[in-house]
Amino acid sequence: MKQIKIGLGFFFIFLLYGCSISTGFFIQNLTSSQQIITINYQKKISGDLDEKNEYLRFNYQEGIVKPGYFRKNRNNLKCLAKTVINDSSITVELPAHSTTRIDYTFNFNWIRTIRSVKILNQEYSVEDLNNKAEKKGANYIYKIQEP
Repeated sequence: MKQIKIGLGFFFIFLLYGCSISTGFFIQNLTSSQQIITINYQKKISGDLDEKNEYLRFNYQEGIVKPGYFRKNRNNLKCLAKTVINDSSITVELPAHSTTRIDYTFNFNWIRTIRSVKILNQEYSVEDLNNKAEKKGANYIYKIQEP
């Protein structure tokens, strides 16, 4: 009986260990002007910029929408134009009153893939973004406010 309990215990540990949840990092531009956003990654991303790569597509939607909108309208999302700064930095221009998905990962991995984000000429570390972002379920939403 004891061996069955131990076996079931290991089974459930491995079952839970294999679970993952999708997480996203979003930026909402609440201002009335376009915002230039620079994303600095921990590693080289220049080879991963194919439009088919869902993680670096920079999907966006005009209007302030919730993260669930991106999941429900997955096939009808527009992509922001990307400007490659160097092999680990990208700049995008986010229109006024719109929402973009900066990163789409699993198990909050965006915290390990992004080094910093520059918004309104202010650079924010991942820790800053994590603390200032609104948490909605498994997603983080950073809101750009009027200065």
